[in-house]
Amino acid sequence: MSVIEIQDSAGLIGAAAVAAGVGVMHTLLGPDHWLPFVALGRQPNYGLRRLVPVVLLCGLLHCLASVAIAALGTVAGASLTAFLQLTEARGVLAGLALLSLGVAMFAPTRADAALAAPRGGRLVWWLLVVFVLGPCEWLIPAAMAAAARYGPQGLWVVSLSFSLATIATMLIATLCAVGVARPFLTRVGPQRARICAASLVVLCALLMLAGF
Repeated sequence: MSVIEIQDSAGLIGAAAVAAGVGVMHTLLGPDHWLPFVALGRQPNYGLRRLVPVVLLCGLLHCLASVAIAALGTVAGASLTAFLQLTEARGVLAGLALLSLGVAMFAPTRADAALAAPRGGRLVWWLLVVFVLGPCEWLIPAAMAAAARYGPQGLWVVSLSFSLATIATMLIATLCAVGVARPFLTRVGPQRARICAASLVVLCALLMLAGF
């Protein structure tokens, strides 16, 4: 192995480590990555055994969408500016989708106010759409830069490192948030719990639209 290859390997490992660290931080600092699952966790029959797969799937789709865009941009040789504009547009769409979800949750669709609107199944699909649209602002430029510096290997290593860190942090933060919120939501009663959960979703959407 040449000196240049050794330096490239060390540089790629460093880039992967940075990507993992940013993945953790951007997830913790972005409550839209985990607070919406509090709303799902209060739905009937949505215990941890059903909630965890949903979180993992949302996280996976969230990262895959950005990885696919970064890979497409690298292959097509498109400018980074164009993809940053696409990322911004996706962020607005995701924020609007999350906002509409929160607004819909304020009003139950049935007379029994114990059930939130939309109900569990539709709420899952809505969250999936939000997370597919929601961009990983850091991942696309980082993956494209890694591809330019280290080739295809760089893109996949940085993307994998960032994605694993993001998904793991989403799951841990969600479990902590649900664990803290569930006793409170149970104590205040179904109608107030619905309003609190809807308010959290709306707050996350407003923060996303504001660029946080």
